[in-house]
Amino acid sequence: ELCHQLGLQSTGLQLYHGIKAALNYWSAKALWGKLDKKAGHKDYDQGTAC
Repeated sequence: ELCHQLGLQSTGLQLYHGIKAALNYWSAKALWGKLDKKAGHKDYDQGTAC
C-alpha cells in the first residue's frame, strides 16, 4: 500500500532508496540514520545484500 501511494514499483535496495527519498520528513531522519547504520554492517554486505 505504501509503495502504491508513493508510486514506487522497484524492489530491494532501489525500493529502500525510493522510500527514503519520498519520506524525508524531519521525524523520519532518525529512523533512516539507524537503518542506514544497520545496513552498513558487515552482516549485510555493507548495504549491498539486497
